[in-house]
Amino acid sequence: MELHSRAGSLFVYNNLYLFIPGDSVSVDFVENPSNTFLKNKQLTTPYLAITNRKVSPYELNFFHHLNQHGRVGINMFTFYVNKDPKNKIDHSAISPQQSFQLSVDYLDSLKNNGLFDSKTYPIYKNYLLSAYYNALIQKANVDDIDKKFLIRPDLLKYSFYRSLLHSYVEKSLLRSVNANTINYEEAYSVTKRKFSSQVKEYLLTYYLLKIKENKPEAFPAHLALFNEDVKDMNYKEYINKNFNNQLLHSDTGHTYIISSANQGAKIDYQEYLNGLKGKVIYIDFWASWCVPCREAMPASLKLRKDYADKDIVFVYLSIDNKLTAWENANEQEALHMYKHSFLILNTKQDLFLKQLGLKTIPRYLIYDKSGVLVNSDAPGPDDANLQNLLNYYLSK
Repeated sequence: MELHSRAGSLFVYNNLYLFIPGDSVSVDFVENPSNTFLKNKQLTTPYLAITNRKVSPYELNFFHHLNQHGRVGINMFTFYVNKDPKNKIDHSAISPQQSFQLSVDYLDSLKNNGLFDSKTYPIYKNYLLSAYYNALIQKANVDDIDKKFLIRPDLLKYSFYRSLLHSYVEKSLLRSVNANTINYEEAYSVTKRKFSSQVKEYLLTYYLLKIKENKPEAFPAHLALFNEDVKDMNYKEYINKNFNNQLLHSDTGHTYIISSANQGAKIDYQEYLNGLKGKVIYIDFWASWCVPCREAMPASLKLRKDYADKDIVFVYLSIDNKLTAWENANEQEALHMYKHSFLILNTKQDLFLKQLGLKTIPRYLIYDKSGVLVNSDAPGPDDANLQNLLNYYLSK
């Protein structure tokens, strides 16, 4: 997990933390005097503890200690015991190579003194190496990069390694000055020429998605190339299910929805509403990534149970852009077999959503028994006022 800290709008700090499933974690915020570049601001950084198993705080909060006390190196353990500020090094003027070596020396000192687990040690060392190589790339000095490190599929699970790969392609191979100048079509092509193995397949997938995001008109042609270039079925299934599924495309004149309870059949939203006339309809717009939407789900489930014998239908409409994201969240919320839970197709061009002015979620609607939209900004399921409204429309 990577945690990012900000002071107001300014990015301050990010760290890597390693957990295992089942960990219970407490988070404190402590002053970090190393962040002196913001005058007149008291900056704090996260300091974590795992409460249900024994982990060295120096290991769990490795980067906090490294940043707080400077990249001191070999005698770091003695420094920690004695808290002697004389040992601190001003690393503002040292080279990336010196900074990397001092950081590794500190990491080694922790490991050698029993303060670092041998299983997590290589992960942190690879993090430091990735940061060092990134610094070389920023300085246009890639000769010292071990090219074998750029073909490590075992590290693809870590975002720090993926970021290094992106930086190498975009700043070293393409020589892009900033994100606005990156030609993602060229990035796709150069990846095909310069990389091999699983790293190549990951990068081709990544740059295909970047093409879709930044130049959608070029996506179909590159999707065809992708299906020829990539052999990994996990990548191919992900792309084709989410972005090459004809169900996911609809014209702007109609709103179409699909339901996992109905084998993903494409349904016209207005025809669906017409079929519910005679009942009050409560619409819940949500998405897999929407935290307040997900937090309201238990209250929504209770409401459905409370009104189970009434002429009311609770409808869930997800605006997720990825089919798999909706499917996973739909199942997590126990909606996958509920026949009134749907994914809206082609949300970015959907005319109904534009007319509704749907810019934020959660958002709730109420239709009366005649199918008329009577409340376009209704209370949420955890709002006590909602039941009064529903009871009113049920009585009509």
